[in-house]
Amino acid sequence: MFSPFYRKWITELNEHVDEHLKDCTFSYSNPTSVRSSEKFSFLFNSDVPDALPGFEFSPAQRQLMIDVWPAGEDAANAVRGTILTYMHN
Repeated sequence: MFSPFYRKWITELNEHVDEHLKDCTFSYSNPTSVRSSEKFSFLFNSDVPDALPGFEFSPAQRQLMIDVWPAGEDAANAVRGTILTYMHN
């Protein structure tokens, strides 16, 4: 984390904040046809497993992950805002 690369990257970020940390919102979404696409439709019909074999959490670990990494766009935007505020100060 505190490697020469990290120090150089932080310097670059701080010197060009507007370029690297600007709001990159998307004004479009995937076309609705993607759900019927032969190539991609299977992605929308797949269940997301709770865990992969060999990588299961104990109940306490699972709850910790839920608490630390809440789901949803609102939570992601809140984390992003916190990170950007921290990096800007």
